[in-house]
Amino acid sequence: MDTYNKPVQFASGYGLSCTTFEYSDIKLSTYNFISGTMEVIFKIKNVGSRRGKEVVQIYVQNPEGNYLRPLKELHGFAKVLIEPGEQKEITINLDERSFSIYDELEKNL
Repeated sequence: MDTYNKPVQFASGYGLSCTTFEYSDIKLSTYNFISGTMEVIFKIKNVGSRRGKEVVQIYVQNPEGNYLRPLKELHGFAKVLIEPGEQKEITINLDERSFSIYDELEKNL
């Protein structure tokens, strides 16, 4: 939908749930140049009356880049089971591949 500005029948992550989730306290760690990682840390709370599973998804984009890439790329996800009223802190690690591209002309990252 984003790259070609065309509507889709079912968006990525489309699904039905019998409960409702709220996301809060979203933070990014500083990029660690030694390990080549960055953490996305956030809280998710089940504010509904039923237990539920949620697939949380982390998308990366580079709107200022010089290379043609999708506007959004899925680079991390986690599936969590959360009881009613329960809140969990989730950490998703992104590695250097989330922020790099392969240059066909230069034959390198």
